[in-house]
Amino acid sequence: MDAFSRAGVPPTLREELGAGAYWFSFLIQSGRAALVPVYKGSYQRSIGSPFLPHIWHEIVIKSAKDLRRAVDYLGTRPEIDSARIAHFTLSSGVALGPIMTAVEPRFKASVLVSGGLFPWRHPPEVEAINFAPHVRVPTLLINGRFDFYYPYETSQVPLFELLGLPPEDKRHRHFESGHMPVERSEITRESLDWLDRYLGRVNR
Repeated sequence: MDAFSRAGVPPTLREELGAGAYWFSFLIQSGRAALVPVYKGSYQRSIGSPFLPHIWHEIVIKSAKDLRRAVDYLGTRPEIDSARIAHFTLSSGVALGPIMTAVEPRFKASVLVSGGLFPWRHPPEVEAINFAPHVRVPTLLINGRFDFYYPYETSQVPLFELLGLPPEDKRHRHFESGHMPVERSEITRESLDWLDRYLGRVNR
């Protein structure tokens, strides 16, 4: 709990994003750029409980549109190589990962950290199970073996096996940790190696 929430003052978007930057700051430190879309239903764009089917339906569809607009924006930036863009997401974003990478063909690689398939079912048009077999983006899945949100046997492994990729273009790396693995240096190495493999090394 930070000073703002203790004082009853909601944190600003900048403060919320800053707290999460711990998990992707290594991308910037490695010389890559990072764009963080604020999806519908996240941060200060909350629209209600995502557990309600009609709200989840709206969140997924609008988030996919948000993502595609973000990729469109990257294409307007002269300092960004729009032919070498990757998808990187955490936790609940991983459950959306197969949907996002199936509908957005411009990604060249994907890194999914600390997530898997949701344990509850959604309408078929926004159900990740139905999109995972259509994923063609090389995907690295990183998990904690003892994740209680996304259990290894019933959430992580099924997602990995459903991905419609040849074995050489997908990898499941798990650590002896819980929901958010504490092995950050190993996560950094695995992620950067994967991006170097499919995007090429960074030209400094």
